[in-house]
Amino acid sequence: MTDLPTITWGLLERAVREAPPAAHIADDWLGRLGGPVRVGITGAPGVGRSTVAQALAGTQFEVVEGDDAVRLHLVRRPDEPVATDAVSTIVVLARADELGGGRVDAVAAAARVAARHVQGDLGEQCQTAVAVAALPAVGGLRLTRDDAAALATLASEPDTLLSVDRLRARVGDALPAKLGIFGVRVAVELVRQGAAVPSGLVHHSGVQDLLDAIGTHFLARSAVLRARAALLAITPALRGHPLSAEVERVLASAHEPRELRLLAAIDAGRVSFGDRDEEARHLLGARGTSPAARLAVSGDPFRAHLRWQALTESPDHTHAEQRAAAVVARSCEALVAVGAVE
Repeated sequence: MTDLPTITWGLLERAVREAPPAAHIADDWLGRLGGPVRVGITGAPGVGRSTVAQALAGTQFEVVEGDDAVRLHLVRRPDEPVATDAVSTIVVLARADELGGGRVDAVAAAARVAARHVQGDLGEQCQTAVAVAALPAVGGLRLTRDDAAALATLASEPDTLLSVDRLRARVGDALPAKLGIFGVRVAVELVRQGAAVPSGLVHHSGVQDLLDAIGTHFLARSAVLRARAALLAITPALRGHPLSAEVERVLASAHEPRELRLLAAIDAGRVSFGDRDEEARHLLGARGTSPAARLAVSGDPFRAHLRWQALTESPDHTHAEQRAAAVVARSCEALVAVGAVE
C-alpha cells in the first residue's frame, strides 16, 4: 500500500522546485498538510451554510464556507444531484426539520430518509448523508430568561404550537426566529420532561450525528484526504510538465481512497460480505490503520489475503462483490508486503 501523504509531500516539494506554474499552489499545500483539518461547507444559497458553520464552532477542526480538501455539501432534499468528489464529501440534509414537517421527530425521520438514499444513488456521490436542523442547536445556546418563561407558558398550551402564526401571536417573533417551529416544539417537550433544554436541542438537532460522521469519514483518515486534495489541486497547473504524469500515476494507483469508498459502501449496506463484514472493516482500516489494528480479527495477513483473493473469483458473489473483495485483498497484500505478523 502506498504511503500517500509521504509521497505527496515529496511531489509537492518537487513541484515547488521544478514547476514554476504550480509552485505557489504546491507551497500553499505544503503548509496546509501539517495544519488543522479544514472542513468546507458548500451548497446553494439559503440552505443554511452559516448556521451549520456556527453549530460546528469550537470543534477540533476548522470550518470554512466554500470548498476545501473535505466538505459538507448541504442540500434541502436527498434527491438533489451532488456534483462533488465522493470520497471527500458528506452530504448534509440541511433544514431536515422542514422535510419532516417540523414535528418533534422530524430530524429522526429525515435521517431514515437519508439512510435509504445512501443505499442507492446518493451513496455513489458521497461517503454518507446526515440529517441536521442546525438552527435549534445554535439558538438553544442563546436562550434568555424571557425565552425560558415563554417555553414554560407554552408547555401548558399545546394548541399554540400547531402553527407558526399561532406561536408568533402568543410569544412574538424572537423565540420562533431563534429556534424555528421545530426547535420550539422540541424545547417545550423538554420542559415538560424536566430535561435540560440547550443540550436536548443539540441532541435532537442531529449535530452530534454530523460530528460523528466527520470523525469517521474525515478526521480518521485526514492525512490521506488532504494529500489527495493537494495532488488534485496542483494537477491543472502541471499540465504539460513532466511531473504531471507522475502525479496522475500516484492518484490513479492510490489504494487508500478505495478503502474509504468501500468502507462507506459497507456501512450504508450497498455492499455486504455477510459475517465477514467486520473483518473487512478491520482490514480496510476502519478500526485503525496500523498493521496490528487491521489484523486484529484476521490474524495472519497471508492467510487473510488468500481468503479474500478467493472471493474475487467466487461464482457465489456478484461482480460488484468480487470487485469489493479485491479491494480488501489488496489491503491484505500490502500487509504481507510490509511483513506484518500476528
